[in-house]
Amino acid sequence: MVADVGARIRSLRTAKGLTQAQLADPLYTKAYISMLESGRTRASMKALEHIAAALGVKPSDLLGGSAGATTPQYELIESQSLVQQGRFAEAVAILERLEDGLSAADQLMRLRYLAIAYNGMGQTKQAFPVLRYRTGDLCALFAEPSRRGRTMVRMTKVKGRTDDMLIVRGVNVFPSEIERVVLEQRELAPHYQIRLSRDGALDRLAVHVEMNAAVWESFGATTDCDGARRIAARLREELATALVLTADVTLGAPGSVPRSEGKAVRVVDARGG
Repeated sequence: MVADVGARIRSLRTAKGLTQAQLADPLYTKAYISMLESGRTRASMKALEHIAAALGVKPSDLLGGSAGATTPQYELIESQSLVQQGRFAEAVAILERLEDGLSAADQLMRLRYLAIAYNGMGQTKQAFPVLRYRTGDLCALFAEPSRRGRTMVRMTKVKGRTDDMLIVRGVNVFPSEIERVVLEQRELAPHYQIRLSRDGALDRLAVHVEMNAAVWESFGATTDCDGARRIAARLREELATALVLTADVTLGAPGSVPRSEGKAVRVVDARGG
């Protein structure tokens, strides 16, 4: 199913004359689109809506086939349509059983539709659960009415935490953003280390990553080759786009990222006071 969706995206993208980078802009990365098209990851509902809009089709066109246990996004799309038609009881019946097979982002969308449907049925206690967030989360609250005219104060997606944030050359850097970019690179292992140092008065940011074993062996167990240099250059470029800050990239062998008691040490700040 995931591979079929990826194939449809690739076919529609090439027919429309778009590059992966153009299809990704501005919400996603070229690497993420590449992973979708090769079937190495599943698209969230939000990603499907973005891609479908860019390709001039409906999200259901990308899913293809028919609804079933392996295609829960179908039922999410169907319930959205029912909510828009005011058929709240039918939407609730679908959404309440739609628990498995959805990504975290799609589950949030499911809960949103469920809240709208419950509210439409007059069951406000079920419609508006309290969502807890911790002191120190970085987000914004805004009271402007939504496109549907709702006036409840809303919260943006949590970007990070104040105790996790790093300030490098006046720029707020969140390790979670670096992790997201690293994990999108299929040639890399899911380990990284952020190293901060100071060159005179200038902060330096370096990211140490390691190749996965298969890629390392295919490169002849060395980083001194064109393939490894291309990986490092691509990661450097995508980090610069995500962070609005240049970072040095060190590409190492499998196991080269230091661990402490089996866990990777994520941040090493050697800048001093």
